[in-house]
Amino acid sequence: MGIARGRILCPDEQLADVLPYFTGYEVLGGGMTRVSPLPHKWAGCVGGLFLRQGATNVTADALGEYLKAYNVAYAIMPAQWTGSRLLQVPGGVICYQSPEYVV
Repeated sequence: MGIARGRILCPDEQLADVLPYFTGYEVLGGGMTRVSPLPHKWAGCVGGLFLRQGATNVTADALGEYLKAYNVAYAIMPAQWTGSRLLQVPGGVICYQSPEYVV
């Protein structure tokens, strides 16, 4: 598997704030999402909300549409939010999984 181009989705504020520096990728998430002048609650993950709903309620289809619409190549998501749903997304591959995060 080669290196994918696109964005990184990461709801962890501290990690998402440093990812652009260390990876060179654009990141959806981080502290800037919380203080955005456009509080859309769609492109980021804020306060347990993702895709305008509770993050644990997001379906694999909705997640797949989101990843495609925002050109997300990598998602670093809390395991309790997405679990195996990343594998249900067409083309989805889990690169790393811990009790806390799925990439």
